[in-house]
Amino acid sequence: ELVRFWLEVEPDSAQARQMESSLLIATNRIDDLAPQFARLLEQDKANAGGNLMHLNRMLARHADKKAVQRLVDRVAAPYDNLPEAHFAMGQAAAAADDPMRAISEFQEALIYRPDWEVAALARAQVQARQSTASAIDGLDKFVARNPDARDARLALARLLIVERRYDEARLQFDRLLKNSPDNPDIVYPLAVLALQQGDKAVARAQLDKLLAADFADKSTIHFFLGQLD
Repeated sequence: ELVRFWLEVEPDSAQARQMESSLLIATNRIDDLAPQFARLLEQDKANAGGNLMHLNRMLARHADKKAVQRLVDRVAAPYDNLPEAHFAMGQAAAAADDPMRAISEFQEALIYRPDWEVAALARAQVQARQSTASAIDGLDKFVARNPDARDARLALARLLIVERRYDEARLQFDRLLKNSPDNPDIVYPLAVLALQQGDKAVARAQLDKLLAADFADKSTIHFFLGQLD
């Protein structure tokens, strides 16, 4: 009642509408949220992209993911010239177990913003559930166009390991190591790959690096080093 009175006094108050939206979410009145979200976006068009990125986070606890997807679609559709709108619709679709729609929306986001690493990773995550090879292909093309996309390249390298394409994975890790020589997320898998390939010099160099660093599982490093002696 207090929020309703506030809106009667100040119908254009963004703060009051945000509070009303929070109350509607808390009481699971999701069908009443669309006009509230639409009004908030309309009042802050300059930050529409950032606000659209918050939609799914705000609705994350709602159990009916299909209802959330319908809501996000309705709210984001008027902003379909923004990559964030397609990203938001893609996130909602992925959560609602609608992978083809999710992939399509993430792809659309990348058309508007070809260097958007977050969208490339989100697309790959959904694709990998359907086909690891498809996710690899998408990431491979993305890093070819965006060679400094470290997280996308790391995801690509990991997927190549899943597919046992070790030589290709090694190439990606070698590339990553040049820019992040002390990153354990890169050093450790590279050391294991080098061990598998019989490249003892590289394996020992990377394992020694982990041993000297603040790496949690030192016992595993000692075990691998023992295999080299």
